[in-house]
Amino acid sequence: MPEPKPDAEHFKKVIMREELPRRVHFIELHIDTEIVRFVTKNVLNGKWVEPSSAGGREEKEGCLRNYIEFCYRLGYDTVRLSSDFRFSTGLFFDSSQRITGDTAAVSENTR
Repeated sequence: MPEPKPDAEHFKKVIMREELPRRVHFIELHIDTEIVRFVTKNVLNGKWVEPSSAGGREEKEGCLRNYIEFCYRLGYDTVRLSSDFRFSTGLFFDSSQRITGDTAAVSENTR
């Protein structure tokens, strides 16, 4: 998107029922890391920093910059950070998983 125009403040007011929506807001509940990686490296020509291996402050900032730039350039109104971006904060939650074959074009074999 050449000139994205995210409007997180209006989105927040709509969610909080303080305003009626002026447009449909563009959000994503989850974006697979491999998709963000592919677009960052091949479309946005950015230097990819793997979230799971980001150790120092600079690496963490680079990782977050990648994700924010991805969401901004695709025109999203918000940035939702998933568990990939906890950076070992100690916030762990019990969850169940179902592992299956991956059908995505940018596949990492299982999900």
